[in-house]
Amino acid sequence: MKEGIIAACAIAVLALAVLWFVNYNPNGAGQADIPAMPEFKRLLVTPDKQQSRFAAFFRPVTRIFMGGKAEIPQTPTPHAGAKPAAAAIEKPCGDACFADSRSKISLLEELIRKENPNDPRLDSAFNHLSTETKRLFRQEYVRFPPESFNARGTIVYLLGKNLTRPEDWAFLRDVVSEPPCLSLSNCARAGPVDSHLAEVEITLAYPAVMALQQAENVLVDHKAGRPIANESFVVAQAMALVRTAKNSKAAIVSEEAARLEKSY
Repeated sequence: MKEGIIAACAIAVLALAVLWFVNYNPNGAGQADIPAMPEFKRLLVTPDKQQSRFAAFFRPVTRIFMGGKAEIPQTPTPHAGAKPAAAAIEKPCGDACFADSRSKISLLEELIRKENPNDPRLDSAFNHLSTETKRLFRQEYVRFPPESFNARGTIVYLLGKNLTRPEDWAFLRDVVSEPPCLSLSNCARAGPVDSHLAEVEITLAYPAVMALQQAENVLVDHKAGRPIANESFVVAQAMALVRTAKNSKAAIVSEEAARLEKSY
């Protein structure tokens, strides 16, 4: 009997010790553990020249704020009776061209996942994209949620290297016309982070910022007298993009557009 009482007491003491250990908080008794705020780190490549306040952000796949790896959205499973996605069934440029387009999409997704702004393939693997590839890239842009700033900005950057048709410029005008994003975690809701900080403000408008940079590249070359293929068309499209961006409800976009219009 005595041994049983001793054993019961020992078990009770052990249970209390375990309970104390589980609930122990070095910050003070009775306080719940509060998860630490994510550490925001700027991973930026300093440019040789800064033509505008955006200059440091013009390198694609730059993780402006760290907070987890970029995720490639999964293609949703179609409901019964729904038609397959156009990208899965259309081959308007032939099998070889279509295969090349799909390989470019795969490479794009790889680069977005790796988030390496110095990957040389960003400058070499996406030149002279076909019309079909650009169509698929625009489709990829829409698949990403608005909060995927880097992924969307990278797609805009790469398409901006291939502005040869009216629909290419129309896409950029759509980008600068998007509603402003209100917070890093949810574009539909204002967050606790001060959106007026320069880094945050640019991050929230990153795709539109990249679109405006494409217009500025054209206007800089035009003003400097550098040769531009199909110059009258391209310059007119660049100015149309700037004028559209002036109406943006994102202050940083409309202000930059006004600067470009005044400068060029």
